[in-house]
Amino acid sequence: MMTFATRLMAVLALAAAAVSATPAYAESSPCPGNMASYFNLKNGEMVKCTCPALAGGRTVWGTARYTIDSDVCRAAVHAGAAPAAGGEVTVYLAEGCPIFRSNAKNGVQSTNYGPYGRTFHFAKDAPDCDVQTKDDAVTDCPFSMSVFAQMKPGQSWRCKCSDTRMKNIGTVYGDGRYTTDSNTCTAALHAGVLQLAGGEVTMHTGEGCMRFSAAAKNGITSREWGAYAMSYAFTSPLPACPN
Repeated sequence: MMTFATRLMAVLALAAAAVSATPAYAESSPCPGNMASYFNLKNGEMVKCTCPALAGGRTVWGTARYTIDSDVCRAAVHAGAAPAAGGEVTVYLAEGCPIFRSNAKNGVQSTNYGPYGRTFHFAKDAPDCDVQTKDDAVTDCPFSMSVFAQMKPGQSWRCKCSDTRMKNIGTVYGDGRYTTDSNTCTAALHAGVLQLAGGEVTMHTGEGCMRFSAAAKNGITSREWGAYAMSYAFTSPLPACPN
């Protein structure tokens, strides 16, 4: 007659055998087309999902670290996280990067892109963001650097204040160190790194400040603002936050 302990051990052994016989990917849901719907997950949080066999798909932007609207399963194959035949992947969310480089890997061609607010990757530790070089094409500056609000401090990006951007004078908050929603080219005029004719500027991301002071400089009057989570400047290191 089996004792209770013997019966319990037999049941646990059967359960363990059943689990080991089940493929790991059977426990995860199909991967989404991209990770845009997971935008609000914290950096470092992850999602497990299963990719089908690769057949077409949408665009992938970046290498090793991808814009959040990139095709998840094509990016997984590109990164070597899944074979073209499909399989389970772990997708990690991360902050944005100032530039994304194209690359052809594992039968998938990725595409270049500029600053983007959130990214994903397949390695547990986030790969470093790509760094812009003098050989990279310089594109028009955005109206504001709000996309930098999702990036780590210490990122840099170079862009061009074209005639179109110079005709759109906007609001600026701060003095030398600006909130990321300040108008980019107007802030450059205020900081004295740009003339009315326009040109190239380089911005550097920084942590936020408890307040941003107003000042009239170079024909531009900036506004005062309170606490703001991220900032940028045209010099590195960034000017100190106002007292």
